[in-house]
Amino acid sequence: MRIMFLNHSFVRHSPELEAHIKKLLTSYASPGTTFELAYPEDLGGGEVLSHLEERKALSGLHHILETPALVKKAIEAEAEAERVSITTVINRAVASYLARMST
Repeated sequence: MRIMFLNHSFVRHSPELEAHIKKLLTSYASPGTTFELAYPEDLGGGEVLSHLEERKALSGLHHILETPALVKKAIEAEAEAERVSITTVINRAVASYLARMST
């Protein structure tokens, strides 16, 4: 199973922290589960968010600014999973057909 772990911010973590997060997530998961760390795109609210963080003025507006990018990323992941699932089904069907034809 592959699981997307979606960060709330478009700002990427360091490679060391990403490795630590993956190790921690893997320790909780079933064997064979893989994790993909994902980050939403900056859809224009990044500059505003950085100003709010600098001024320590996070009043909840940052949640509103982050939501569209998170929804977009989730929809993209769902579409990709469907493509992967459909491709897997097609590949299995073709392999099964070819196996029957060769006997």
